[in-house]
Amino acid sequence: MITHASPSQILSLTLFALSGFICCFLFKGGTDISYMPALLLTSMGVFLAWSPTRRIEIPLHSFIYGLFLLYAGLSFFWSGAPYITLTTWLIICMMPISYLLGRCLLDFSPRAIHHSFVAFITIGALSCLYGLWIFNVRLHSVFSNPNTYAAFLVLSLIPCAVFFIQKRKPHRYIWGFLSALFIIALLLTGSRSGLLTALFSLTLIFTGLSQKNIWKYVLLFGGGYALMMTIAFWLDLPVFKRILYTFSEQYQESLQGRLIIWAGSWALAKDHLFYGTGLGTFFLEYPPYRQPYDPSVGDWAHWDGLQLWGEIGVFGAALWYGFWGSLATSMIHHRKTCSSIALIGGVGCFALFFQSHFTYLYTLLPLLFVMGMFLAFYDHETQGRPVLSLSKRPCLLILGGILLLALQSSGSMYFIQQAQKDPQKISFLEKLNSPSFYEYDLIRGRKGDLTALQHAKEKCHACSMPYLIEGFLYLQNHNKEKAEYSFKEALKKDPSNQMIRIHLIRLLLSKNHIFESQIWARKAFAYPLTPDQKKYFLHILKNKVR
Repeated sequence: MITHASPSQILSLTLFALSGFICCFLFKGGTDISYMPALLLTSMGVFLAWSPTRRIEIPLHSFIYGLFLLYAGLSFFWSGAPYITLTTWLIICMMPISYLLGRCLLDFSPRAIHHSFVAFITIGALSCLYGLWIFNVRLHSVFSNPNTYAAFLVLSLIPCAVFFIQKRKPHRYIWGFLSALFIIALLLTGSRSGLLTALFSLTLIFTGLSQKNIWKYVLLFGGGYALMMTIAFWLDLPVFKRILYTFSEQYQESLQGRLIIWAGSWALAKDHLFYGTGLGTFFLEYPPYRQPYDPSVGDWAHWDGLQLWGEIGVFGAALWYGFWGSLATSMIHHRKTCSSIALIGGVGCFALFFQSHFTYLYTLLPLLFVMGMFLAFYDHETQGRPVLSLSKRPCLLILGGILLLALQSSGSMYFIQQAQKDPQKISFLEKLNSPSFYEYDLIRGRKGDLTALQHAKEKCHACSMPYLIEGFLYLQNHNKEKAEYSFKEALKKDPSNQMIRIHLIRLLLSKNHIFESQIWARKAFAYPLTPDQKKYFLHILKNKVR
């Protein structure tokens, strides 16, 4: 084993850090088209770090994850929106690519673990400082949502907590300071699922370490948690009030809302039991199943396993939970011989699994990136029985194919965004061979092409937007009867969309159908409303708006 990294290994590690930086800092926690540069940089790291003669042994749980990834990709062929399925699949490919990079780096040099942790925790600490600088109400830093940022903070906290317990002075002070920083940031996110996951992770750490006087550290972390909660209470921080609501009647309303979301998601999963709707298409297919008084935006099930069931069917969900079950079995088997690095890797993965039952994590690039590295740490340290051996050349060929798909997909997505701002740029989409894209048809439809809208309806049977645009086109042509039909069809597809309801009511009022407009206004109160929308519908019911 090489103890000193070569220039190519140093470069690959730099690419690893840069990839994480791009995912986390430049694209709101790994959204939009950030998967393209992240996949490219991580794949370059794999190419540089993988020795031509080295074979990577894959244990059972990682093999099962590979089967899950393969099955999820196959859903492209029966998906209602294939381009969304392809994009989502490319995003979740980040995890196995990051895993390969981690295994390659660790096989080259034991110092790679140290370098990887330094790079990751540095990024986490920088994100904390940036988040504190722009803090407003709830901390989310560069992420688009405080709950997903809380998951990232828990992953940052886990290695710091382990090193704080195991390292000696003066390094212990550094790890202790970083642990405190991540716990403070976690409290400021106001994420109840994040705090619960942190407690779950610390419990696994304390039970997994064979450290002397471990109870001293349990009391230290518990006391630190209590002290920070007391300070937050004394400062009267709004985020702390949100945490206090956990013990109030208001939390029961929040829990009831989550149960309503799960009920609608379960209905979707039952209707697509075996094959699902296609990976990544939940937000398109969910609106018709949305229950009254559903408080969510309707994009996620807030339970990754249930959402995957609805998207790729019961067999895909079984592979997903099979991976976690196999990993848990491996951790139990190695519990007495588990090193601190393996413990960090295993606990980090299960922290994501635990929190995924309360929020949406399985398509977030930075979390997938870190999960791949943590799983690589675990597999490298435990040396489980291999069920598959991978060589460099075929893996690089597969990575090359993934990158070509990512280039076409992300390029098309970028030009779609540009064409939505300026329809004259639609020629770029044609050059990229993107007429099969749903958005392409919507852009054509906005320009008056009813045939394109019909194609959009065929590509996404659950989507309301083609009917809404069709209704506007009929209104422009003064065909109110067809416009009314289109608006009603759009509302049937997405009954929680209040803007469609408002357009329908305005059309009915223009036809002097007061009673029918009041019927539609009354139905609006079963779904989330903004203050202005609530005011408008109340005026309709009081017959004050004509």
